[in-house]
Amino acid sequence: MRFSKQQLEICIKKYEEGMTQVIRTPADVIDDALTEATNDLQPEAGRIDLEGVSRSIIVGDGSPAEMIVSEAQNQNADEMAMATQLE
Repeated sequence: MRFSKQQLEICIKKYEEGMTQVIRTPADVIDDALTEATNDLQPEAGRIDLEGVSRSIIVGDGSPAEMIVSEAQNQNADEMAMATQLE
């Protein structure tokens, strides 16, 4: 887990005040989840090896419809493939 400068300063201040518990913020939880999702998808993306076809993993948070449309526009994509979680 990486901490921002501000988070480290807060931790140091709390430590000096005798409080040593680090409390994770919602942003930390989201960042960790996005990193984990990206790492989980790397092996699957590696299986796609088609000549002339570019691939990338994009994981985000927000409204799914808005994220899909935004990334399609940002990437100037002709086609998109999206994974879904199967259990």
